[in-house]
Amino acid sequence: MKELSELKNEFYDVMYKYEKSFSEDGVMADLTAWQTAKADLISLLLNDATYESSGSLSAKQSLLIELDNGLVYQFTVKNDKIASCGTWSCPEFFEAFEAACE
Repeated sequence: MKELSELKNEFYDVMYKYEKSFSEDGVMADLTAWQTAKADLISLLLNDATYESSGSLSAKQSLLIELDNGLVYQFTVKNDKIASCGTWSCPEFFEAFEAACE
């Protein structure tokens, strides 16, 4: 996973490019909040997802999750279902994901 300082610098690059204002305290607060939310989201997937089938989903959306060890999982997403090594249902994940993005 990228260090917060690296993410902060990438964020600064984007903000400078589009000439947007920001504060360092606000940026770090947002990055820290997202890092915490990401851990909670991963925990939901690991602990609360329900296995539905060995089949896959046909969808136009995907979700990438990078773990702390650098491993990146790619999931196919459709409604409240996630597919990767089978199809799983986890409505709680999507509710928490939406809340984390607000």
